This record gives sequence, structure tokens and C-alpha cells, in this order.
Amino acid sequence: MEKVRLADLLYVQSLGNYIKLFFSDKMIITYMTLQQMESLLPQPPFYRIHKSYLINIHSMDHLEGNMIRIGRHVLPLGKSYRNDFYHMLKGCQLF
Repeated sequence: MEKVRLADLLYVQSLGNYIKLFFSDKMIITYMTLQQMESLLPQPPFYRIHKSYLINIHSMDHLEGNMIRIGRHVLPLGKSYRNDFYHMLKGCQLF
């Protein structure tokens, strides 16, 4: 087991019953569903953007249309998540 800081977590990707946790300097794979991880993380700053992705909104570098860039990673913003995501961002006053 490895201790990590939530503030350092950039995003989470689903792999079925596993998830990948992405940090600026490493990636960790663990046995847990994305839905389980979503229920453990504070919202905001962590928010579901796609059926396969959760992001830390503080790690976003760029948002354009249906794509979110976090560092060198480009993630899709799912159509069914888009309106809620934009509404949440407006409430957080990030723009």
C-alpha cells in the first residue's frame, strides 16, 4: 500500500474493475471501480467527466469543446457529462 496526497492526483482512468491513478511523476493501478473511487473523493475538486475518467479540476491546463488537457494528456469530456461539468465550473469560478 502506498500513501498519496489527493492534491497530487491529476486524474483517474477506469479499467473495468481496476483504476489507474495518474500523478505528475507516477501512475498507480489498483483494484477498485471508478464509481467506488468517485464516492471516496471530494467533489469538487474531483469530478466525473466521462464514463471512464475522473479529474482533479485544479490540474486542468486547457478546456476546449469536448477535450480537456492535463499536462501532456488529452481526455475526452463525455457528452452526457458536459452540461453538468460546465455548470460546476461556473459555480467554482475557475473561468
